Amino acid sequence: MRAGRAARACAVGFLASRALLALLASLALAGRSPAGEPLGCTALVSPGTDLQSVVDRLPEDGSIVTVCLGAGELRLPGFVSIRRSGVRIRGAGESTVVRLAEGVQSPAFIIGEHRRRVPRRPISNVTIEALRLVGGGAGGSEKLADFPYVTNSVVTVRSGRKIQLRDLDVTGCRSACILTEHDTRDVSIERSRIHDATWDGISLNRTTRARLIGNDIRANTAAGITAEHLTDSRIEDNTIRDNRSHGVYLSDSYRNQFRGNRFVANTNAGVFLTCAVRHRDPGPVLCWDDSMSQDNVFEGNELERNRFGYIVAADAAASCKEPSVEANVSRGDRFEDNPPLEQDVAISGVCMRIEPRPAPSPPADALWRIVSTCVDEKKNGGYCACPAFARSCCGVETTPDADVVWALTRDFVAIRDMQMCGCPADLVAGLALPRTRVTGIEDPRRPEGIWPFAWKTALSRIPDEGSIALVLNPEDARTQNQMHVHMLRLRPEVRAALAERSPPGLAGTEVVPLGDLSAVFATVAARVGGEKALASHGILVTRHGTGWIAVVTDGTSPQAYTRNRCRN
Repeated sequence: MRAGRAARACAVGFLASRALLALLASLALAGRSPAGEPLGCTALVSPGTDLQSVVDRLPEDGSIVTVCLGAGELRLPGFVSIRRSGVRIRGAGESTVVRLAEGVQSPAFIIGEHRRRVPRRPISNVTIEALRLVGGGAGGSEKLADFPYVTNSVVTVRSGRKIQLRDLDVTGCRSACILTEHDTRDVSIERSRIHDATWDGISLNRTTRARLIGNDIRANTAAGITAEHLTDSRIEDNTIRDNRSHGVYLSDSYRNQFRGNRFVANTNAGVFLTCAVRHRDPGPVLCWDDSMSQDNVFEGNELERNRFGYIVAADAAASCKEPSVEANVSRGDRFEDNPPLEQDVAISGVCMRIEPRPAPSPPADALWRIVSTCVDEKKNGGYCACPAFARSCCGVETTPDADVVWALTRDFVAIRDMQMCGCPADLVAGLALPRTRVTGIEDPRRPEGIWPFAWKTALSRIPDEGSIALVLNPEDARTQNQMHVHMLRLRPEVRAALAERSPPGLAGTEVVPLGDLSAVFATVAARVGGEKALASHGILVTRHGTGWIAVVTDGTSPQAYTRNRCRN
């Protein structure tokens, strides 16, 4: 069948000749839009066509090619292997159905190498979109017969880069419906319906920077989403419901953002936070050392009618008791008809903190109101009696003055940043402000004296001067229109990079030597192209040897190099 069938180009009828197919495919790829994208379809596939044969015949010239599937049902005798980067498989919506043939247990698509347990090289820029995918159902083996390290997930991504799966309906999955593994990066799963898997709806293993946006993930036998070492990913605006274990099973996963999701009527937890399992059967379950999921943020989600909103499962090998562990945070989530949290602090430590929804952002003049109405040597009562100080006082009027105002001179004041509210004592976050009206770095009235004042104040709170960072944001990366220098700690990895005089990472960052702290603005302005250019740059001042350096960013905030919140 594969040898006897060929695809056809978009504007042409069905072609039987392999040579003519290749010629027309090349012609289709030669026509491009101004952005370099292919015009239309490289090949059009109708029911009865051998899709693998079409994919195998695509030109290997590094271009992006599009295989269009028309309406109707395409039966697959086995999986379609996509080993070429730059392939789009595009259906016509729900009217396009790709289904495994009766009795076949296999993936429908494998993106990446499958002939080796560990792929030798990544595959990139592959898209599958706008179609319905039906797997082989619950019967038969969970593993592929010839390649037992490959599970029969309907779409399997192995060492993928920039993979997009969108506008899909995926069901009848023998294992997971969608699986990513082997250091997959930048995969997007969007606007898709994932349901009725024999195991998990979506399984993300050894994956970073995934984006799961606007999906409906429901009625899967295990979890809606399961993750084993998922990092730096966004899971937003999904509905995850009626799954028969958990909504999300999060193991050995770090720094992921879950926002605006609905976790509804999942049998156990809306979110199950745990470690990487080292030993399971026979029990008890044991974890790999230091593998507890941490530093994940859940914000503005709805958790309804689960057994618990969050369940924490840890053991002594993978707990949250060490000071270096960054707890997971639930911030402003709404809980209805389920308890918020099950957590045995005696065993696990505090792996999850439940925090209320943060207050609205302060108005742009909040700091000026503090300076102009509250900072006065002749004040009546404590600083926290002044309404403008409410945020720095963490809403507690009896807060001692010394906790709120750290230093005061005729020209400057240093105050506690509201970011310290509710945080451990090792977080230091202060603000140094001029006591006259100065909007920010772009203001010609900016005082050079703010830098030595801020340094002296920071040193009284952070004795290790090598870790002090003074930060002033560029005009477009601030929320307040009264100049304020942040007094913070450097991240350890940034401090190590700066010790080697190498810029720590943000695009456009450079390191500028400073003779002292008396002319920071003048020195940086001379480097970036003058006074006018200074407004679009951020400045971070820190120690280097016996002197100082300025880390200068172009259009971005240097606070990314600091520990400026509890969770980073």
